[in-house]
Amino acid sequence: MGTPMTEKELADGRFLESVAKGEVDKVQDMLRGGQSLQATNESGETCIHMAVSNADEVMLNLLIGQAEAPVDKADKKGARPVTIAIQQNNAKAFETLYAKGADITKVNEKDKTTLLHTAVWAGHEEMVAVLLRTGRFKGALLEAEDYDGRTALHQAAFRASGEVCKMLIDAGAEGVGIPDKFAMKPANLAERSGRKKSKEYLLQCEAAFDATLAAVKLRGKIKSKEATATGVER
Repeated sequence: MGTPMTEKELADGRFLESVAKGEVDKVQDMLRGGQSLQATNESGETCIHMAVSNADEVMLNLLIGQAEAPVDKADKKGARPVTIAIQQNNAKAFETLYAKGADITKVNEKDKTTLLHTAVWAGHEEMVAVLLRTGRFKGALLEAEDYDGRTALHQAAFRASGEVCKMLIDAGAEGVGIPDKFAMKPANLAERSGRKKSKEYLLQCEAAFDATLAAVKLRGKIKSKEATATGVER
């Protein structure tokens, strides 16, 4: 026989069950009685995860209005409530969590993905646009690589529309000419997934990237030779 559950564990279980069922009145009574919001299920999900998963706006607003609400706690897979909001293309829940302090720049410790990776993988153009409009996805975060060495642009090439690829490049993504751990560039991934228009667009961007890189290298060589020539004259 297993170890009997404690009173706290039983109370936590009843609380999470009521949250999952959308029983707002019961949840309110439990909270008034001192129920902790830190309770988690076997997957590490909190009450906030559940409210977002169920797209239960009323429950979500009730819970995040409480002191010490676990707005940004990750489950055992590294997913936070804001991750689920993005996966479900729920911009309203995302905005609510962001306003309450969810850190949208945090990287998933399990697979090294950013929220932009999540939005792109799900193919949600609206959520990609929402994330980019925050102004937080620039530079290193825009170019962040997951465990497979893939940036959000790599993911977009394989999973999303050509419009998403364009949105990322317009936002400053520079990984178009960079291969992942499997030597696949974004255009290669677009070809593999049968996205012909995305492939053509990415190849054009890759050519422009290569031309720019070549020009930079050439300018560097010219400056180096000029500096050498100046030194000889002296």
